[in-house]
Amino acid sequence: MVPLSEVEVVLAHGAGSGASFLQAALPADVLGAAATALLDDRSGDTALVAAAMLRAAEEATGPVILGGVSTGAHAAAIALAGAGPNVVAGLLLLPAWTGAPSAVAGMLETAADAIASLGIAGVLAELPPDDWASVEHRRSWGARGTEELVAELRTAAACQGPSVAQLRAIDVPVGIVAMSTDPLHPVSVAARWTREIPGSSWVTMSRTAPDTDIAAFGQAAAAALSEAIGER
Repeated sequence: MVPLSEVEVVLAHGAGSGASFLQAALPADVLGAAATALLDDRSGDTALVAAAMLRAAEEATGPVILGGVSTGAHAAAIALAGAGPNVVAGLLLLPAWTGAPSAVAGMLETAADAIASLGIAGVLAELPPDDWASVEHRRSWGARGTEELVAELRTAAACQGPSVAQLRAIDVPVGIVAMSTDPLHPVSVAARWTREIPGSSWVTMSRTAPDTDIAAFGQAAAAALSEAIGER
């Protein structure tokens, strides 16, 4: 594999999040990459995001890593399964489900219902003040209207995750990151993806690690990918 210092990383965020989170959580210097390209999508449509990732890879002038967080990881996995030869690796953080929408998708629906009922400000007021996810929600949700956010979450909740066949079709090194005690992103899903994707490795990060350093995501991703590359 080419050195990571020569690779561009194309990243997708999860439903309700944004490119600003990716910039803070997965900076190029922490990943050891030449640059990052951040896809900012507010549709919540996993298939559309996967298609955008493939277009970005096709338009790149050099080797590319495809990655994402949460439902962005779903899109990245789908894209990796059909990617061309210039895609050399993957980074999949906090996957939420495999295949058909699961109980986790139901949690997204519940969140959408709460936002529709209470408004964005009403839901944000109920979140813990200093938790990293609360900080991200305040930043990203504040840039959306209520109807837009509700539609995005509901669309994401209805989307298929990558199938087992798609996971097994990925033929590049993949680093997978799980987060302990996160009901929206079960460790069991990351474990399954690691079993199904040939040449993948995973690490589990603490739920509280990003509270003190949001780039803990990038550190965990870099460690998982380094291990995956070393095993090939």
